[in-house]
Amino acid sequence: MNPVDIHMTRAIVRWCAIVQVCISLMFIITQSARLAPVLAASPSGAQLFLVIRHALIPVWSWTLLPSFILAVFIVSGAMVAQGEQTALHGAGISPWRLSRQPLIIGGVFVAISAWMALSAVPAAQRKFKQALQQMVAGGIADTLVPGTFVQPTDDVLFFADGKDAEGRFQGVYMEYPEERAVRILVAESAEITLAAPRHRLNIAVRNGELFFAGNQLTVFSFEKLHLSLSLKKAVATRSDFLPETALASSHRLLRKTAAGKASRMESFEIHRRIAQPVGFALIAILSVVLAFLIPWQHRYAAMGAGIALFVLSQTLTRGAQAWLHAGILSPLSAATCPFLLLLLTAVVGYAGMALKNQLNSLCKNKVSCR
Repeated sequence: MNPVDIHMTRAIVRWCAIVQVCISLMFIITQSARLAPVLAASPSGAQLFLVIRHALIPVWSWTLLPSFILAVFIVSGAMVAQGEQTALHGAGISPWRLSRQPLIIGGVFVAISAWMALSAVPAAQRKFKQALQQMVAGGIADTLVPGTFVQPTDDVLFFADGKDAEGRFQGVYMEYPEERAVRILVAESAEITLAAPRHRLNIAVRNGELFFAGNQLTVFSFEKLHLSLSLKKAVATRSDFLPETALASSHRLLRKTAAGKASRMESFEIHRRIAQPVGFALIAILSVVLAFLIPWQHRYAAMGAGIALFVLSQTLTRGAQAWLHAGILSPLSAATCPFLLLLLTAVVGYAGMALKNQLNSLCKNKVSCR
């Protein structure tokens, strides 16, 4: 590898890392504020770190493309502004030769993007949802405090007078429905534990009475009673913002699609995952071509072109998804059309820039440009 390639590699990788870190910090700040009630209920910092770590993997997958685009345009603009490209052109190094190393780096990023889209991101999202559900379940259990009426779920009401030194609730009142009747439980004490994997509250009650308030009132006295209340509905309500299609493995979606059993959204999801690295490769090539074959005179102009290219790709992708939900596009068309339109736009834009440069060159050579 010659010194020019080493210099460009270091610059592109450095700017990619800077963009990745900035976007990751922005995500942590915004999402921590959004999930503040859930995160505040976290029983340990380890669980919080686990949730953030799994949540960052999809973010890193998404930021690979904008970080590469910005890095390529920033490095190209800096080389033009500092006269490096002019010196290299004078030494006989063509723009196409300069584009070789960024394209190689882009190929490495495409391979990483394919691995993350097809394997790492779905697995991380599954682990993220599991960890978040455990935090939510723990937070629901922690809301059971003496002296306050609490609804750990929508249909359960809990109250306790106090708590002893061993953590058992004293003077317990519970109200919950079961089989078209309402059960009211009054007991001397209750010990409550959380079964995290299954999101259930296990309640061991001592010395109390159980009232069945149905067509007629029935009362039972007991010395020991064990109850198990499911928190799945409450947990799902507070953490179910990831669709099941995003959690499914790529192998499963491929099998269902091949067998013709996949739903519309499942077909779109697998096509989207496959299209992500393919679109990355296309946009990477467009970025390198536009960055190194067009003489950007200012670094910020190059950076603005990179941002515009990324915003355009995201706008086309969101529009295709909206048309998919409206039934206008098929899953395959929704996954591929944005990149085809982006390619057409880039070709037209590059042709316009090339024509403009050619006209300027003719004008400088005192040829009539009318």
